[in-house]
Amino acid sequence: MIKTTTETIPGKQISEVIGVVFGNDLYSVEGLMSGGLASHEKLYKDALNNAFENLEKEALAAGADAVIGVHSNITAPAGLSHVVVNVTGTAVKLIYSAEEQEQMAQSAAAQAKQDLEAAARRREEEEQARSQRVLADAQAKAATAGGADGGNVSALETSLINLLLKHPDGMDGVGISKKIPRIYYSPAEVSSALKHLVEISLLDKDEFGVFTVNQQQA
Repeated sequence: MIKTTTETIPGKQISEVIGVVFGNDLYSVEGLMSGGLASHEKLYKDALNNAFENLEKEALAAGADAVIGVHSNITAPAGLSHVVVNVTGTAVKLIYSAEEQEQMAQSAAAQAKQDLEAAARRREEEEQARSQRVLADAQAKAATAGGADGGNVSALETSLINLLLKHPDGMDGVGISKKIPRIYYSPAEVSSALKHLVEISLLDKDEFGVFTVNQQQA
């Protein structure tokens, strides 16, 4: 967003004045004597940047394209050990050409795509972490149960766990055997694995025979 101390923006026309917007921040001056002027300047710059960010957030929330007539000031209220940084300006809407509007739309679309990709990565990381927790719990329970497999969760069972985490509403053995990517098991193998997972309390089986992830473990 354009922020300027001037009342006009070169090459731009103002279509609407929205109103005055504010931004502020504060910082403590306690112990600054030992840090010297450099420490004071850094604190002031950091607070000023935060104040400008708050100013921009308020302007964006009001639907502004720019803020003109920006000015800042600092105050040190008597009796307090903090300095307050204030920034004010006038939020305005601008007139954009068709080419500028297209560029802005492309930029917004690119940013939206990046945000979606970042959100997808976060969800994937969270799902992987959740799967790891469930598998660790399953291995611990299997070791305690001491099943015929020597206390280890098999590759088949691991695949079923991961699949059920993605489809917590449950599915039957045939559905599972068809949905596991690049790995196919016979109905007997699937039934055996499901039975073992129920025995170690990783899965629940309702009265209709539908398997679901045990929520206490998931």
